[in-house]
Amino acid sequence: MYSFGFSFVREAPGVHLLYVPAGVRLLLLLLFGVWGAIGIAIAHPIVVWTQFGSSSLAFTIAHSVISGFGGLLVVNASRRLLGVSSDLSGLRGIHVPLLSLLMAIVMPILFGADLIAFDIRTPTDVVSTYWATLLGDFLGCFSVMAFVLLLVRAFRTRLSKTNSRR
Repeated sequence: MYSFGFSFVREAPGVHLLYVPAGVRLLLLLLFGVWGAIGIAIAHPIVVWTQFGSSSLAFTIAHSVISGFGGLLVVNASRRLLGVSSDLSGLRGIHVPLLSLLMAIVMPILFGADLIAFDIRTPTDVVSTYWATLLGDFLGCFSVMAFVLLLVRAFRTRLSKTNSRR
């Protein structure tokens, strides 16, 4: 499959070509801001332990903080760049792939630096799996956000039909 268009993508343990948790992280950060980041940082050790096994407490904390608050920095910068307010009133369909792409570009760099700093992966390994991580994070972010937008639009359509019958 990779020989046709995806030959540059190399998977490794902890790297998925559709990483739905990245999309859930983006959604939580958009909806809940700092509280979402705190919740992600508190819950992220479970992800660390399932992907990396028993790891040092320092690595688990660093990875969790990056997941929650690194993601929050990316989301806030992306919202400002795209002109989306904190109440998401300016969020449009075109923003979904852009937000997904910005998260998918930056988060693997932050996580890769963490993996290198704690000697879990070599720089060569991190660089060689970057494109797979970027692709997986993008597809995860985009699929979750697209699904949520479709649900919101369906709900609005149904609500407007119900209100117009009254």
